[in-house]
Amino acid sequence: MIEEFRKASAKKFRSMPAESSEIFKYQTSFKDFEDGVVGKKLSDSLGFEIVGNASEDSVSIKPISKTRSKGIMERFDIDDKFVQMNNAFFDSGALVQVKEGLGKAGILRIRSAVGADVFTKTIIVVGEGSEIDVVKESFSSDGEARNISEDVLIVTGAGSRASFSELQNYNLQSSVFSNKIAVCGNDSSVSWNVGVFGGRRTRTREYNFMEGNGSSVEDLQLTFGSGGQTFDSFSNLVHIGKSTSGKSMAKGAFRDSSSSISKGMIKIRDGAKNASSFLACHGMLLSPTARCNAVPGLEIETNDVKATHAASVSPIDPEKIFYLMARGIAEPDARRMVTLGFFDPLIVKMGSREIQAKVRYILESKWNGQAVGMFDERALMDLMTEDAIKSGDVFEGHYKYRR
Repeated sequence: MIEEFRKASAKKFRSMPAESSEIFKYQTSFKDFEDGVVGKKLSDSLGFEIVGNASEDSVSIKPISKTRSKGIMERFDIDDKFVQMNNAFFDSGALVQVKEGLGKAGILRIRSAVGADVFTKTIIVVGEGSEIDVVKESFSSDGEARNISEDVLIVTGAGSRASFSELQNYNLQSSVFSNKIAVCGNDSSVSWNVGVFGGRRTRTREYNFMEGNGSSVEDLQLTFGSGGQTFDSFSNLVHIGKSTSGKSMAKGAFRDSSSSISKGMIKIRDGAKNASSFLACHGMLLSPTARCNAVPGLEIETNDVKATHAASVSPIDPEKIFYLMARGIAEPDARRMVTLGFFDPLIVKMGSREIQAKVRYILESKWNGQAVGMFDERALMDLMTEDAIKSGDVFEGHYKYRR
């Protein structure tokens, strides 16, 4: 079954354009991607290292090669060239199953230390009435150029909850293709908390399908680019069931000659009454040669819904720099403080204090030009003991949410 799926996906990959959407077809950084991918035999490798499991009694983890559910694999059949690329060539992966009725099953901690080309899938199925938090740290074990393609699918049963937090900090020579898919049942929720820092060229896609009535998704992503890094991101909120709620918030800061295209789409299907959706894309330019495009969109097929989007791209605010310098802070420190403060309203929404501290640690390290592999636990503990910066909410300034 899996081999047939891979062969069909390979045909789709070869024939598809780099960007399938008519709205965004000119907003892509991967038109010139060279098709030099060579398929490998599917192995029993999980594609990552487990560094902390919630409970073996409540969470089952087995190689994706053992998957026999055609319905699960068909969830990856999305009109996206690079999702189909992963479908065709994945050679490792894991099926994570959380039993029903457990309440909080705990935290699953996984680590991806890449030292070769990687094409892997992770499927997380959460049973009815259960909750799981997944924390993934992704980095390179060497400085060689790699092709890294990683897909994650989360399927939530009725009344369940899943949170997936990832810190992506691969080396600056690699091409990274990250696809995340959520399929939500009745009254269930999925939260994505993603920090994107590594890769020479990085393409990220989030496809969120709120199929069940009362289901919800929160998709948070922050990006910090430097040197000649290129980022191409897209968040898709698809409302299918009734009374669904979706939020997608992306922030990026870019210096040197780095560039980004940040796209988002709210789709409210016919029959998805009482849907509520918000999409925000914000970029900050830290140098004259940095570039960022923010392109949000709406497709609404029914009435009695609430859908709002916001987008902005601007250079670092000189008045804020002047204000801090007038109080005795040196200009480099003032620029660092303003940049980190720009991210903080998003950081404080990202799950646990541990995730927040790790994001700040990578941001600080990258600002200082320091490479980050595995975390320095002592420095991390110092960050976790600091008080969180008090910041406003990303919704506060939008006219739709003023009181």
